[in-house]
Amino acid sequence: MQLTIRVFIAIFIFSLLTGCVKQASLNYRTTNPLLVVEGTLLTDSTPCQVTLSYSGLFNSAGYQAQNFVNDATVFLKDDMGDSTQLVNQGQGAYLQVNNFYAQVGHSYSLSITLANGKRYASFPEKIAPVQKDFELDTFAVTNDYAFDDLYGMQVEIRTKDPADQQNYYRWTSVDWIAREATGIPCGFNPCFVYCFQFYNDPLVHIMSDAAVNGNEMRQQVALVSPLYTIGKHYIQLKQMSLTRQAYEFWKLYGEQTTRTGSILDPLPAPIQGNIYNVNDSTELALGYFEASDVSTIKLIFGPEYINAYYTLRNRKNHIDQGACYVIYPNAINEAPPGWEDAPLYIVPVY
Repeated sequence: MQLTIRVFIAIFIFSLLTGCVKQASLNYRTTNPLLVVEGTLLTDSTPCQVTLSYSGLFNSAGYQAQNFVNDATVFLKDDMGDSTQLVNQGQGAYLQVNNFYAQVGHSYSLSITLANGKRYASFPEKIAPVQKDFELDTFAVTNDYAFDDLYGMQVEIRTKDPADQQNYYRWTSVDWIAREATGIPCGFNPCFVYCFQFYNDPLVHIMSDAAVNGNEMRQQVALVSPLYTIGKHYIQLKQMSLTRQAYEFWKLYGEQTTRTGSILDPLPAPIQGNIYNVNDSTELALGYFEASDVSTIKLIFGPEYINAYYTLRNRKNHIDQGACYVIYPNAINEAPPGWEDAPLYIVPVY
């Protein structure tokens, strides 16, 4: 046992020195809670948010309980000596509330002090520039069911990778999808049959330019949007720059969630990111704090001929009873604001 502990400590210290992301060989069902840190800082106007929680025991359904931390002190720092305190919003979320702007070429880190006095920090993340001229390339219906028994629409982008440098990319999305319900009685026809539900794409969309350095990247999947019913999808895509360490973290995370079949399934092993205990290097924290440059586009996808047989199958299984915007979580009755000037793409879906 002592030999095992010494080997584990040696591996961990080596990972701190190299700054690389490692897959930590821990007892995943341990009763000792581990701090989990999730945070992103972007160069646009999006406030920095950091979520703190403790990993917990598995419940009878096989999921791991998430215990939020709401009594910590969290500071965001840069390499110029400036810092700002993030304010707790509940549910473990700490939000930037003042004008603290991230800039390309500068490094940023977190400082976290828990109520029990433990102090954690993140390794500095230096923001690399990201290409600003990325755009929609094409739409493509998935060849097979993408969501258990539903097809999905792949949103594919293209961008020009700069030459003579290593680049790592991640694509995230905001996606309001059309949903259908039975509605409620309302005269001759039911009311509130259709609505828009916020959809969080669980897939990790990342890429290294190792094979395409200096060339145009085409048909890169940035989102897979489920085809539940007729109606528009309101989509915002963000192209982000990653450090090598952040790319390795998301690569491991994507591999594990894909292997287990669902982002809600317990991961086979925790993934160590760039968070460490300041006073005890043998104590792991999980998660990652990333700082990225970002470029954003908005678009509206309108499926045409979606009731053709190809995508119609099994959709009836996803029509629940009641008012659409009430019965589906995170749903709204009207189209989301902010897409008034976004281009509309009408795409045949057979």
